Amino acid sequence: MSVFRSNDGIIKTAKVALSSTAATTIVDGGNTGATVEYVRATEVAGSTPTLILDIYSSSTAYKIRGTLAMTANTPVVDANPIQLEAGELLRATASAADQIHVTATYTIPS
Repeated sequence: MSVFRSNDGIIKTAKVALSSTAATTIVDGGNTGATVEYVRATEVAGSTPTLILDIYSSSTAYKIRGTLAMTANTPVVDANPIQLEAGELLRATASAADQIHVTATYTIPS
């Protein structure tokens, strides 16, 4: 795996197939926090599930993208940066298993 650096830190990419209807971690803020540059969710099964994005912090989930109805075989991109503090998680929840893949590009301090 190659690692890219920017002036803001190390650039990484998360790739997650939502295999259940439970909240699934996409990016972990770890010990230093992270800046999520963009999130792409793609419906991959020819169906119409819904998707929720949230930031999980200290046992509370803060929705940043409410219930989004997805279109079959169509990606949705959220290009608004999301700042995760240390210990926070960016999570995704699908209404149906095995229908959505999520990728996210994020930066961690170097």
